[in-house]
Amino acid sequence: MELTTHQIAQKIRAGLRRHRSLLRMASIKPEELKVLEDEIRWENECWYVPLQPARYPEKTSPYFEALAEIQTELLFDDDINTFIIPSSPPEAEKPRTRRASKRTVQAR
Repeated sequence: MELTTHQIAQKIRAGLRRHRSLLRMASIKPEELKVLEDEIRWENECWYVPLQPARYPEKTSPYFEALAEIQTELLFDDDINTFIIPSSPPEAEKPRTRRASKRTVQAR
């Protein structure tokens, strides 16, 4: 079956909705993630799917876990090889990171 970029985008969006709980752990909603449908491409037997969040997720581990789960489900359930490419939010500030303390710890 030949798939279109629109069909691939729909499958990714459905996966985002299915993994709402993981995304919630990252403090981001599926509605805040935009599949860049015009930039989806088929190359080397794989669909490359750019995904743009409206803002940076607060926790990246559950965010990337959700994306990996979607890719795995599409591969094993639908025999569709995908690679979701997360991009930066449009004109968004980078997330704040904690600076390491300047205190030194002596080895015992």
